[in-house]
Order: sequence, then C-alpha cells, then structure tokens
Amino acid sequence: MNSQLCSQCLQVNLTELVEGAPDEPGSWDCSWDPTIINRATCPLCRLLYHCLLNHPDISESNLATGGIVEGSYVGHELLLTFYPKEGDTRLVRHSIHYHEALAEEENKNSTLFGSWLIETEPFTPRHLMEWLEKCTENHQACQHIVYILPPEGFRLVDTAQGCIVPGTADMSYLALSYVWGGITKLELTEQNSKVLECPGSLWARGALLPKTIVDAIALCQASCQRYLWVDSLCILQDGGRDKYQQIQVMDTIYSRATLTIIAAAGVDADSGLLPSPLAIGQTNTELLVDDIGGRTFVAMPSHERTVDGIERSPWASRGWTLQEEAMSRRKIYFAGDAVLYRCHGACWGTDFGLDADGHFSEHGVPEWAASLSTFPTAAIGDISKAEIIEAFSQHVSHYLPRQLTYPNDVLNAFQGILTRASRLGLKHTWGLPTMLLPSALLWKHETMVPHKPRDGFPSWSWAGWTFSRRGRRTGSYPAIFWGSKRKFSPLEACYGIDQDWKIVVLSTRNPDGMAVLMGNLEYPNSTRDVITHFTEPQEHLRQKILTEMAKSILTGGKQHSKISRGPNLQPLVMFWTSVARVRLVPQDLSEDLEHTYSAMGSGAPRAFNVRPFDSNTAEAPDLAYGNSVLLPVDLYKEQRGEFYAAVVDLDYENGDIYMRYGILVLKEKDGVFTRIQSAVIPSSDWNQCKPEQRLVSLV
Repeated sequence: MNSQLCSQCLQVNLTELVEGAPDEPGSWDCSWDPTIINRATCPLCRLLYHCLLNHPDISESNLATGGIVEGSYVGHELLLTFYPKEGDTRLVRHSIHYHEALAEEENKNSTLFGSWLIETEPFTPRHLMEWLEKCTENHQACQHIVYILPPEGFRLVDTAQGCIVPGTADMSYLALSYVWGGITKLELTEQNSKVLECPGSLWARGALLPKTIVDAIALCQASCQRYLWVDSLCILQDGGRDKYQQIQVMDTIYSRATLTIIAAAGVDADSGLLPSPLAIGQTNTELLVDDIGGRTFVAMPSHERTVDGIERSPWASRGWTLQEEAMSRRKIYFAGDAVLYRCHGACWGTDFGLDADGHFSEHGVPEWAASLSTFPTAAIGDISKAEIIEAFSQHVSHYLPRQLTYPNDVLNAFQGILTRASRLGLKHTWGLPTMLLPSALLWKHETMVPHKPRDGFPSWSWAGWTFSRRGRRTGSYPAIFWGSKRKFSPLEACYGIDQDWKIVVLSTRNPDGMAVLMGNLEYPNSTRDVITHFTEPQEHLRQKILTEMAKSILTGGKQHSKISRGPNLQPLVMFWTSVARVRLVPQDLSEDLEHTYSAMGSGAPRAFNVRPFDSNTAEAPDLAYGNSVLLPVDLYKEQRGEFYAAVVDLDYENGDIYMRYGILVLKEKDGVFTRIQSAVIPSSDWNQCKPEQRLVSLV
C-alpha cells in the first residue's frame, strides 16, 4: 500500500486509518517537515497540503519558513497540527480520512497531479428537510414522543403570524438552544404577554429580537416548520409560578420537539446561527480525494475537530444547555464553519461532504459523535437499570464543569435530566440516585475537586459544592457514581427527614451481598469487628435516636438552610457505620508538580494520604495502596490535616481476602458532619485507624 509514498509519508501507518484507531487523541504518531512536502508524486503529501491550506491562518509562505506538522490517528482520521517556527500552534480543521468507496465518475475533476476534487454545497434548509425525512423513515427510536400533556401555560412562537400562541399536544414544533449573554432582548413578561399574542407583534418589535432568534424563525419558515419554542419568549420571565412549572418539565418540552436548533458558535443571543442557513454567497467546500494502494483517502473537514469545537464553545460551557441537548431526540448544531445533524440513529453533515454514518459508524452513530449528549428514552430498545445509571452518572460528570449565572440554579438547570431519569425509574435525592445510596455519596469527578460549599445545599450532594479544575477534559465523561459498578454497601440503611419531620428510609442494604461477606471464613477477626459497626440499634431505639438527632440539627443552632422549592426532603442523611479520626499526610511531589500547584494558588488541589490519627506524620506514606484523597490546600490547612472518615461502601471479590472500603472524608462540628471528599482505603489500613461505630449525621 505504501509503495507510492515519499520517505516522509512512509512513516504513516495507513492500516490504522483503515481499521480505525482508538477514538482518543493522544500522543503524536507521525510528523512532516512542511518545506519538503512532495505534492508532485506523493498522494498522501497532496492530501496533507490540501488540509493545511484550508486553514485560514496557514499559507504557502508559512509552510516555506519551516516548523513541523504532526499527526495523530483517531478513529479513521489522521488529525493534524502545525507548529510554525514563529507564532501560535494551529489545530488544522481538515484531516485525512479513509473512506471505503467513493464514486469517481460523477464528481471527478482531475487535478494536475491525478487526484480529484469533490465539491459539496453549503448547508441550506433543504438539507434539514431531507435529514428529517430520512430520520423519520429509518429511525424508529427517533419517533418517540413523551406522551405527557404540555404543562399549564405552555406557549409557542407562531412563525407564520409573528406572535405567541398557546401550545397544544398536537402541535409539531422546533426548539432553540442558545447562549443568552448580557444583551438587551425582547422577553415575555406579565406586562407584555397580551400584546405579544397579537399577530405581527413580534415583527413590530423586530429590533428587539436578537439575531439568533431571528435566524431560528427564518429556518423554521424555510423548512416548513411553523412553530418554535424559545425560552425567553415562551416562559414568563417575571412569573415565578409559571417559570417554576416550565423548569420542572424541560425534559417534556425538549423531547416533544421535532428537532432542537443549537447555536453552538454564538457568544450571545445576537450572534446568529453560524453559518447562517439562509446566507447568500456561501462557497462550496472542496474535498480532495486520492487513491493509495487501491484504498481511497479524503482530505476533508475533521469530524473530531468539529465536535471538539462544539465542546469548547461558550454554548457548551453553560449549565442550562446540557439538558436542552440531552433531552432532544434530534438536534442540528450550527458550529461556526460546520453544520451537524445528530439523532438517536445517525450523525450527518454537509460540510463533511459524505454521510458520516456510512463508514464511520458501526451502529449508526460514530464514536467521535458520542460526546454530543443524548439521554436514553424508553423507546431505545430495552434499557437496563445499569444503563440508565451510567447515563445519568456521565451527565452529572459532564454538567459539573459548566457555568451558571445564578449558582442556586444548580439543580434547576439539571431538572430535565433529573425528571427524565425519574420517569425511567431512577429517583434522586438532592441529585444523587436514591437506589444507590449510600454508595452514591462517594461521587468523585475525574477533573474537578470540591472547593467551596454552595450555600443552601447539602455537602453530601455534588450540588452542594463549587469546584476547582485540575485539567480540561473534552469527549465522553466517566461515571461519577461508584455505586453503579461496585458490589454493595454494608450499611443497613440510610435515613432522611421529610418536610413533615417524619423519618424516611432512603435506601436499604442488599441482604444477599452481606450474607456472602459475613459467611466468608477467610476474613481476619479484625475485619469482622469492623463489620459489627454496621449493625443498627433495635427499632424502638433507632427511631428515637434518629428523631432526636434530626430535630437537634434542623431546629437548633445547627440548622442548615434548604433550597427554595427544592426536593421534598430536608438536606440531612443519617446512617450507622464505622467511623475513625484520621490524619491526612501530603504526598511527596516532584519539583515540577510543586511549581504547578504553587502557581495555582491556595485553592489548588493536592494529593494526601489517609493515615491513622495518632500515626507519625514523618512516616513515609505507602502509596502502593492508593489510599489518597485530593483536597484544596486551604481546606487542608484550615483543618490542620485533622479529619474524620466513615465507611459507606466496600469493594470485595469472593474467594479473595483483599477488601477495600469506600470512605467519606468528613469535617465534624458539634457532632454534625460535613462531607469533604471521598477515598478508598484497604481494610487492613482502616483497622489501624481504630474505628468505632457512630451515627453519622451529614448535612
């Protein structure tokens, strides 16, 4: 296959592109000197050159001055980056793709060197109509509509009459997801609601309609879609009850929409849909195609870079937009220089010039599109509880790095996903899956560390914290809740208090799992002593103790405020478990890491090891066990390294004497605990911490 290639291109492993490399951009796999690219005889050099010159900030003169071009295999793409001798690094927007079959006859335009060009037309509303028709005919899962009546006060923009109208269950409509920004714009209020119901009223106030909404209306009109849902025009912005009702059913509003228009390139509501679907004079995209050893390769806009651009956009940084994306069954992304259509069954885009669901996807949607969020619905096959938990967990992980104008909207902006999960049988308690408590209390984000408590929310929920970032992540997100993959929790139960001050059982232990643990005779006596810490008092004592503890916390001087219109539970969870006082010891860091953490300031996270409270702090931590915890330095200093730890979960393999506890690292005041972080510790290390049974009351 490589006999046609120049000496530079012989290093490229074309088999990786044909078979598909793992979809994880990482280290560079190949490189070129741009001053000696051989377009005359090397087909891969021709494709490389075409990719480079399609970047707006790369010219022939840039390449002639030298530098280096590096490539990485990702899926069926060869991603390219140009490092010039002077100036900033350029992430090349085009990449080299392998494609199984391209018909040369109809679109072949010979070039000087024997390659051929395929011209693709820019996006128009006709493409959207064709995609919707294709999806309707072929994707059963995308036809599902949540059969719940629209909420009271549901409204739509009538793009034919230019006014706001009541929405009914039989109306087909598109929805809009966009960034508001700080601009002045027309909003629906108690004062103007009657006026905006008059035909033509929106056109009369056209100067106040931001460009993104104007473009969305134009797209509806041009694609034969009469109605549009826009939050600023369809929800009373000064109506507390109306706003609350609509927020509670965001999953219904977006999942009922025929399609959601996503303005992914805008910095505010006046940015418009980019590229504009109705712009005049848009140029065609030229794709260069070449044959190498009987295989077809194409220089075309990069799938990975397009999706990466969406993930790094201001739209993807906003908290409210995740549920809008995840709840929608069909979406069209306007992403600057590209347009993508995504549904449950495919991912298409005219700017790619080729149907992206052809070669690039084994099951309809390619791996590079996986991070374009879609939450499962009951229509997608038989969804197991584990799949729902995994999807919910990943969406929480994806949500936490996002920004909110009003921090107390942390659950409101996620309400659509909470409601959808609840409809699928996964109830929640302050954002944690109730069926996974107490294991879900061990939530941990891969790149975010709890930094400062959020007022009005419990510390044991991810909603109760603001976070410091350890590093940027794009692409798919790992699960944040350990309980979806772990064996079971040894706690007999977790208890809460409802709004009527009654004790409620939030979760109970899996009795079968505990029986296996207790029946395994290979465990040492010290471990069996710890297991007794999970045994609760008899029922009459249990109820009395729980009630007295709850009232002393929530009505006394230790009262913890609750979120306005929040869950029907007080922000308190209680359980009996094994508790120990512990000391955190800083891990030794390399000189480079020390410098990095110092530059990040006192709020930066550091790694600490969990040790017995009375241990010698000079003793070198045994890192082999991995019993480390990440904390902001200022929080560590505030506590002088002195914390409590409580067991809430265990990791156990039958027939193996090795066992690890999932522990909560806690701060204690007046007998009440606050969750700080979670960690894992071997049972042997935990025994050395001299644990004892306690009733843990978490606020």
